Amino acid sequence: MAVYTSADQVQQVAAELFARLGRNEEVMKRTSKLEASFRFEITDLDTSFTLVIDKGALQLQFQDPIAPKATLKMDSGVFHEAMAGTLNLPMALVSRALVIEGDTRAVLNLTALGKPLNATYQAVFEELMPKAG
Repeated sequence: MAVYTSADQVQQVAAELFARLGRNEEVMKRTSKLEASFRFEITDLDTSFTLVIDKGALQLQFQDPIAPKATLKMDSGVFHEAMAGTLNLPMALVSRALVIEGDTRAVLNLTALGKPLNATYQAVFEELMPKAG
């Protein structure tokens, strides 16, 4: 079942999600020593964005002026499951529903976002996509 029907929807949710996480004190503390960038490619909607984490500051870029440490390729359904915290990561990797290119160990740094990511995503998704949620 398609959760998103357009690239604009994914971009709108991602922008609001990471803006809120960037103001979350727990996230800022957990990422205070982290400098990394991650490109998310949403394959079924032909869109992408880069999350830049710079010592506690989170910034989302829709144009990619920098080379990311890792690229995560997935369809919008897998993106939804990953952000909501319901993705079976080993199965997604084995089935290649999620493909990681680049520094795969760097992707482990995304776990620093943890529960605040999942809870904030659920709230943002329900606000911006009420009919799908």
